[in-house]
Amino acid sequence: ATLLLATSLAACGGGSGFEPTPLPTPAAAPTPGPLWSDVPPLRDAAAQTGRMIGAAVFSSRLGTDAAYTGAASRHFNYLTAEWEMKWNPIQRTPGVYDFAGGDRIVEFAESREKRVKGHALIWHGATPEWVNALSPPELRIAFEDHIRTVAGHYRRRVYAWDVVNEAIDDSQPGLRSTVFSRGLGPDYVAEAFRLARRADPEAQL
Repeated sequence: ATLLLATSLAACGGGSGFEPTPLPTPAAAPTPGPLWSDVPPLRDAAAQTGRMIGAAVFSSRLGTDAAYTGAASRHFNYLTAEWEMKWNPIQRTPGVYDFAGGDRIVEFAESREKRVKGHALIWHGATPEWVNALSPPELRIAFEDHIRTVAGHYRRRVYAWDVVNEAIDDSQPGLRSTVFSRGLGPDYVAEAFRLARRADPEAQL
């Protein structure tokens, strides 16, 4: 405000001896906070109250990004696959499964005594286009096969699963309208949980 006022008066030919108030010297930039390696592990703080503390991670950055890998190793004891365990990356082509990305996350966690949450067996936001084109009978076969195969692949290696992600409509009561609710009916949620339980009886759902 001081600078604007001084400029305005000078522009009006102020020869009255007005001297603008000098602007204050900018404060020194704050010292950067501690890096991930300079503070106690967050997992130790969580353990004091019997909790786990987690983060969603990308397999492509584990082992290739030193800071990312170091922070994941040091601070968290519960890792979730950001993308790699969803339907689209695992089964882009009908019947062709690719577990490489999810396996890297699980192997990383196991080698460091961390738990893994699988995310997610069913989610409309990561469904391959070929699934959207299936008839209801075909959709049921693909739905059941996908859950059995993926949950079975990670049996006893994944601590918990997000079985059905974002099934509830955000704007009105009831289920969200998705390929699954339209093609399989509202019972698809319960059926997904039953299939996941049979595929891995020990996982938290």
